[in-house]
Amino acid sequence: ADAALAAAGLTEVDAEDPDARVPCDVYGRLVASAQQAKFTPNLALAIAWQTPVGAYPLLDYLVATSETVGAGIHQLARYFRLVSAPIVIDVHDEVDSMRVEFSANAWPFSIEYSAALMVRHFRDETDGRFAAAYVSFRHVPDDVAAFERALGCPVRLQADWNGVSVPLEAWRLPL
Repeated sequence: ADAALAAAGLTEVDAEDPDARVPCDVYGRLVASAQQAKFTPNLALAIAWQTPVGAYPLLDYLVATSETVGAGIHQLARYFRLVSAPIVIDVHDEVDSMRVEFSANAWPFSIEYSAALMVRHFRDETDGRFAAAYVSFRHVPDDVAAFERALGCPVRLQADWNGVSVPLEAWRLPL
């Protein structure tokens, strides 16, 4: 842990401060250093699967109190900046689906984490009824099959956009 902190330019005091804010580029260096020391495939997916609803209290409240998954996704896009993530979410309402697009210039780790967390939390909040049509990545994750098993949907690779496609029937699910 000390080596990873040092590589990111942080001290143990920085890491122990619950009110400290870590810039995204520093967080990226920290994760990269930890991955060099002990590689974990699909680290973003693993972290998303361990992140409970409520980890982002205000954002999770705004999404979970929405009437439907679609309304929750719009709340997520509108207020995502509250968590200081380096991603912008754009929602494209289409005739038979909703495309939740994550900004293309974000780090792949952030894209993978956000997509996995969104799918997992909507699945949890709908008692397992939510399912994405597919997840789309511009890059190739470490283990695509593991992503597909965890998310319960196909993963499209080297796509034109990063994000989650939500079918109309899932979009209308009550939260």
